[in-house]
Amino acid sequence: MDLNNKKYSNLIATLFFGIPLSIVMSTHYYSHPGKLERHLELWKAAYSDIKATATAKFLDNSKGYILNSDIIVNSSELHPVNKKDIKLNLEQKLSLEQEVDNNINKLITNQVEKIGLEKAFSRISQYDDYITNAASKNNLDDNLITALIARESKGLLRNPSHKGANGLMHLMPKTAKHELGLTIDKYIDERLSPDSVFPGVKYLNKFIKEHGNVFAGLASYNGGPTRIRRIVRENGKGWEDIKNKLPHETKQYVVEVLSRYKILKDPKKYNINIDQKPLYSEKINNSGVHIVKSGETFNLIAKKHDVKPSSMKEINPTIIDYSKIYVDQKIRVPRT
Repeated sequence: MDLNNKKYSNLIATLFFGIPLSIVMSTHYYSHPGKLERHLELWKAAYSDIKATATAKFLDNSKGYILNSDIIVNSSELHPVNKKDIKLNLEQKLSLEQEVDNNINKLITNQVEKIGLEKAFSRISQYDDYITNAASKNNLDDNLITALIARESKGLLRNPSHKGANGLMHLMPKTAKHELGLTIDKYIDERLSPDSVFPGVKYLNKFIKEHGNVFAGLASYNGGPTRIRRIVRENGKGWEDIKNKLPHETKQYVVEVLSRYKILKDPKKYNINIDQKPLYSEKINNSGVHIVKSGETFNLIAKKHDVKPSSMKEINPTIIDYSKIYVDQKIRVPRT
């Protein structure tokens, strides 16, 4: 084997995370496999915090060294290794806390991610009373709910997913209608109201109670209760038991929600600035109700009350299409 071959040098460089290639590639080590073996043991100890083990096996001179490890599983022949595969296998060694901390580091060191996170947390602050009340009734930490909303909708009432989830807590239509009792028809979608936080939190808490932990509850919320129930039944309730059985998207979802939760518990520690917005409920409390009459349009109602249509839309979030309102429909109007 040519130890200067780029594909093998990349493999070793990735495996040892920055150990100088000149050391690993040295012909001195090639001639003295025992010394390389001992040094690999030292490197293994140095990286014990990620529980990565590595040993070297000296083959005949036609093949040279092959690195066998529990990062590159059951590698019996020299071949190029995809860095993504190495990262995936390495992540399997990390505890949930380590995965959360790694994700936090990504969020706060990437300026775009950090700004987006601050905007989401600030936007969500206008719904603090909805979140606090719902969390309190379900004996959950309100920061957990804020974290979930930040991950799901970024605090936008209308931010539909490609699968059709919508509202602050990104409830699916079927779940919202048939399990949570929300109205969704051609005129109204109650998922779009901040009031949907209450049934959404209750729905999440059902899974947390069922599994006895937050991470499996979050996994059920994202990946579907039936699938997660089967995974837990077949593998156990611990994170280490289920994490490699979860769909990749669901595993990442759990880590991303818990990352935001940890940041919210001490935003100053992570240099996250949250701009407290006026409470949305105050706008609702400072509004009246207009009953739609025949021939009236949304814009005509706004004109009659001398208010901007945009301010009316803000406090009537459940209306799907503002050009399609119906007689006797109740429309909130800001008091002037």
